[in-house]
Amino acid sequence: MSSEGTKRLWETEPGRKTALAEVVETRGAEFRLDRTLFRPKSRAYRHPQRADGGTVWVQGGDKHDLVAVVERGGAIWHRIHGADLSAGDDLQLHLDQDQRELDSRAHTAMHLLLRAVTQIVDVTLVDDPEVKGGGRFRLDLRGWSIRPDVLAEAVDRVDTWIEQDVPVDRAYDPRDVAEHKLDPQPFEEGQPYPGPGTTIEVVRVDGVCAYPCDGTHADRTGELDELVLREADPRQEGVWMVVGEVPKPGRY
Repeated sequence: MSSEGTKRLWETEPGRKTALAEVVETRGAEFRLDRTLFRPKSRAYRHPQRADGGTVWVQGGDKHDLVAVVERGGAIWHRIHGADLSAGDDLQLHLDQDQRELDSRAHTAMHLLLRAVTQIVDVTLVDDPEVKGGGRFRLDLRGWSIRPDVLAEAVDRVDTWIEQDVPVDRAYDPRDVAEHKLDPQPFEEGQPYPGPGTTIEVVRVDGVCAYPCDGTHADRTGELDELVLREADPRQEGVWMVVGEVPKPGRY
């Protein structure tokens, strides 16, 4: 898949950590590339995940931190500090692999916890589930049956799925087929299965759940190690803010 001709290496070659790219267009401080390692912030399917991080080496040897990468108007735009780029410039891209892997594991954990909770009690999603960074994610759930013991049971289910080490796969399914195979996303408002009109990007955890999603994920549930609930706070009118976390590499 591409945006305005930009090859999305995180989809076609997800294991890549470095790549050479050419600037094809500039607009002020922003620039567009013929290919990119860096995934922009995901929003199409109501599972926001921050954009990738990394560094960019400009021809001549200068190194610059990636400041932003956004998808806008069908094109992927990048921004770095302190570089005056022109079309035709050659760049070397270096992905922050630790950030990518941590966000991917957190996103998979978020899918698992959402599925576990909805298996146990009736809830609605007050806001979009979000990967917050640092291995954390947040669910805002409304349900009068939510209690600490319910959440503990949900975490136990997630831990079981992690121990089973099942594969996590991505597919692009026709909308009229996918909507009948997806697990419920009980949003209080808005389209539960948003995104492009004809095709839905689906992330499936084998035998567990399938949700529309354009974020990055672990390849298998065993990569999560464990899920820890960092916050589980009841708010007004039966709303709970639930913050989960997966451990950083080498933390334990």
